[in-house]
Formats: sequence, C-alpha cells, structure tokens
Amino acid sequence: SEAMFVGAVAVYGYCFFVYNVVILGRVMARLHDDALCVLLPLRVVFNTVWLLASWSFLRARYSDPGRLPEAWREFVLESGPKLPIAPARREWQPRKATMCLRCNFPRPERAHHCAMCNRCILRYDHHCPWINNCVGFLNHKFFLLTSVYGWLLGIVVLATLLPLMPQCIRSAVLWLRTNNLSRLDLIEDSFADAVVIITLGVLAMSSCMMLSSVLRIHLPLSFRNTTSVEDFYDNMANPFEQGGLLKNLAQIFGVKGPDWAVPIRPLQPISDGVAFRYWNEVSNQDSSEGCQSVLDCLLEGDWDGDSVSELGEAPRTGKQSYQEEWAKHYGVRNRHLPQGLLQPGDAQLSLDSCQGDLRHEVTS
Repeated sequence: SEAMFVGAVAVYGYCFFVYNVVILGRVMARLHDDALCVLLPLRVVFNTVWLLASWSFLRARYSDPGRLPEAWREFVLESGPKLPIAPARREWQPRKATMCLRCNFPRPERAHHCAMCNRCILRYDHHCPWINNCVGFLNHKFFLLTSVYGWLLGIVVLATLLPLMPQCIRSAVLWLRTNNLSRLDLIEDSFADAVVIITLGVLAMSSCMMLSSVLRIHLPLSFRNTTSVEDFYDNMANPFEQGGLLKNLAQIFGVKGPDWAVPIRPLQPISDGVAFRYWNEVSNQDSSEGCQSVLDCLLEGDWDGDSVSELGEAPRTGKQSYQEEWAKHYGVRNRHLPQGLLQPGDAQLSLDSCQGDLRHEVTS
C-alpha cells in the first residue's frame, strides 16, 4: 500500500540522517582522535550501499513492471482466430497464449493478472506492498537488488552500532534513573543520541530479518528461473530452466556484465518478455542483440528500426521480425491474410471459443 511505501521511504531517510549526522558526525567523532582515518571508510561504504539500495527501491517502485505492450495487442488482433488461445490453468503452459477472463483478452506465456493493479503483467511474480507495485518482467531485477542492497545496508549499520550500543544503553538508563534535574543538561545530548541510535539499531535489525526472509524465498526462485506463481506448478519439469544458476539469473539481469550490480535496464536482455525460449534453443549470447532491439521496440514503440530475428539472418523491419517470431512461438500459421480480409473483431471468434472451453471445464 501507499502507507507502507511512505514508511519505507521514511526509514531510508532516517537511516541516512542518523548514520551520517549523529553516528559519524557527533558520536564517533568524539570517540576517535584520528577521526578521518576511521570515519572516511565508513562514510564511503555506508553511502555507497545506501545510494544503491535507495536507487533500486525507487526503480522498483516507479518502473513499469511489464504491462502488456500495445504490440502484443496488435499481434493478437492481426492474428485473429489463427492464434490458439488456451484456458488459463495453474500449471506450466509453455508456448501458449492464455485467456484472462478479467481483462477479457489473451496474454502471453508466464503473464498473470494482478488483482491489486487490475491488469496483466508479463512474467508476473507478485504484488509487493512495500514498493506499492507489481514485480514483473521489467522490474524484477530492481526488486532483487532492493532486497540485496537493503539487507547489506542493515548489516553495515549493525556492524557500526555494535561497539556503540553498550554506551548508548548506559546513557539511556542513566537519564531515566537520575532524579537530579541539574544533571539533565549535562547528559541530555548523549541521551538524545542514544535514543536515535537505539531506534536505528532496532530498524536495522528488523529490516535485516524481514529481507532475509524475502531473499530466502526469492533468490532460490531466481536461481531456477521460476516465479512465485510458478513455484507451485507440478504438471511438468520447468520448461524455462536454462541449465545453470547464472544462466537462469541472466533471464532477469541480462547477459552477465557490470550492469548486474546497478539498478538500470539490462544492457543485453535475454528475452522480450513475450516469448521465452527453452534452454537448448539458442544461446544467451546469440539472442541478446535481437532481444535488445525487440525490447526497445516494445518499450518505446519505435517500429522504424531493424531487428535481428535469428542469428545469421538479414535484418528485417522490427515489427515484422518480432511478430513473425511470436507467430512461430505460439503456433500461428498463415498469419498474413489479404488486406481487408481480417478485421480486429475476428479475434473474438478465438476468444469466445476459449471462454466456452473454460466454462465447460468449470462446470464438468
């Protein structure tokens, strides 16, 4: 929810202020004679991790998680009844466009409907209340980086606070036990510092515990190229398993490179989010160039450029190239009909048939 998101932003801001101003600026500066040698490394490490964590958090919150692109809608309407549409089931359905009864429109493989956002999301994982956004194909990387860097940030804070906690607790106890009001002005500064430091420690500990649970769930899923929704499927082996931990992570982070550690779009994405290849169909390196071109088209709506469809083939118009690949992937044959013969309404034939099949399954 929005309140949880605002609360998370407040925690980031509180952590930044207390660590830099109170801990490094006042408390540790008084404790160390040679403050520069001690404080500079701590300041660099903390602020680097804080920047990456907050940057990842904002990217996860404000990035499009992967709503169905207009190009997919055009593909469905232009394909008409020639596009096979399967009823949605809680099982693996590779290379099948499935019918979303809430949107009343077909969606690609691995896409699911988010009840909170009321729309279908490519490679949908879950709706996260802390970022108040879905986690899907386009922001899954940012969500994982937020969890990793947020956990590291908590560890850095706790490691710094550990030597200070006994003194902070003694200051707080002394202030609470004193009955001499004249002594309050002598210790009230240290008491105030103690309160905000202890509060920061509680927040850091809570964040580490929560994010440890998140990482314990989502990292193994990412290592297997599986989402939270797909983790319960058991009708077949995972058809999208790429044959290795790093290759599975590349489905989220793109081809391995320095950009894995930075919350930006993958520089060399493996998939376009609409059609996912089996591990033995094409190597990650070979497909990255074409996927980058297709993904740019999907996100920016630019159909004037060229796109590489298969390794070794000549470039073709972006829209023609990726839609032909989608047609092969989803079993659409003889897709190109004479102009004027296919109207957008013709796609309803396939949709009505799919809905009828699904109703028959529910009632039987």
